[in-house]
Amino acid sequence: MRFRPGIIFFVSALIILMSCSSSKEMLEREKLLRKEGFKITESFEKFYEKYKKADYRIGATGPDEFDCSGFVQLAFKEVFGMKLARSSQSQFVEGAPVKKISDLKYGDLVFFNTTGKGVSHVGIYLYEKKFLHASTTNGPEINLLSRDYYKDRYIEGRRVLK
Repeated sequence: MRFRPGIIFFVSALIILMSCSSSKEMLEREKLLRKEGFKITESFEKFYEKYKKADYRIGATGPDEFDCSGFVQLAFKEVFGMKLARSSQSQFVEGAPVKKISDLKYGDLVFFNTTGKGVSHVGIYLYEKKFLHASTTNGPEINLLSRDYYKDRYIEGRRVLK
């Protein structure tokens, strides 16, 4: 099977353009947040890279082990120098509600009912229905709100960045 040089060039160019657009989107988000007065020392994506090998442990606040709210709390402290409450239930009353997933913005908190007893899990919305959180099985990870597990347990978002 022979590939034409034109096809290889096209596919290579497409891959490069796709990677540039996601980097461009991240830079645009950071510019917007800086314009709104936030001092960004790193992005949530860089924060994830730094801690992605940490384990999950209930009650832990890092840096080698986290629970979901401890992970979110440290992320906001490191990325924005911002103090959040310690538990997911306490974080749930901070900021303003964002009812629709389609209205979520970078940095919004996303809350879930994973126990059947109300707010029990929290993450940070990134973009395109992706969110960052510390899962009980995998520790820190980026996941999709559109996955059935999260879609079925989603409560609402909260905007803590003004």
